[in-house]
Amino acid sequence: MKIRFDLIQEANRDLISNLIQFECYDLCTIYNKDLEENGRFSYELHDCYIRDKESYIIRIDDKIAGFLLVRKKIGLVSVEEFWIYPKYRKGLTTYKVLREYCNIKKGLVEYLILKERESWVKTLEYMFRKHPNYVEIVIKQDIQLFINSEVRDFVRYVVRVKERNN
Repeated sequence: MKIRFDLIQEANRDLISNLIQFECYDLCTIYNKDLEENGRFSYELHDCYIRDKESYIIRIDDKIAGFLLVRKKIGLVSVEEFWIYPKYRKGLTTYKVLREYCNIKKGLVEYLILKERESWVKTLEYMFRKHPNYVEIVIKQDIQLFINSEVRDFVRYVVRVKERNN
């Protein structure tokens, strides 16, 4: 399996907007979202995801498989949206994508995971346990964020990704 990260640029805006519609469909029961009158989910794609040049379209064997929307913050980058197309969620694919992301991103990385998405939390924790030599948990905390007029529970991880000693 070949995993590749293509930097999201302005020319990819329509593509990423289409992929976000799939993500919204995946999460519509969790967030209790309705469709807009145009048959699409409401979602504002923040310019920072493109401007900061930290966000990626994920490709597996050259096929579009998902995205990472990342925002620069002071002293770290924050993975705020991470979505994998259902076909590629089998086995350890999500873990392998996150591991590859750690191979290209060194320093402090923040992950915000909706608690109701327990499989994502377990995938991250598996990666941290499996690679303690180069992925160190700096902060793990339960937080609440106001999303779509509701308070939602998240797990916030800040990890330090070090140079990997194979």
